[in-house]
Amino acid sequence: MIRIKRNPTDQTTIDKLSISKQKNESGDIEYLAYVGNKIIGGLGFNIYKGYVTWVQIDTKYRRKGIASFLYKYVENDLKIKIDQPS
Repeated sequence: MIRIKRNPTDQTTIDKLSISKQKNESGDIEYLAYVGNKIIGGLGFNIYKGYVTWVQIDTKYRRKGIASFLYKYVENDLKIKIDQPS
């Protein structure tokens, strides 16, 4: 039996997040995550192709559940289900 370790969610960090959304002409929507006024990560989603184009999280904030939070945020915002998070 193979055990898959999941990233723990740091709820304290998640509670401090604010998200900004910007749509580009190419069809990409950028979701940027902030703690205070510092960008700590982001995710790009192409609405025409229907998939995540990029995800980047500051190394200091990795393994805190930020990427998972962003995926869920996008799903709720666009009212879609992302099948295979990368």
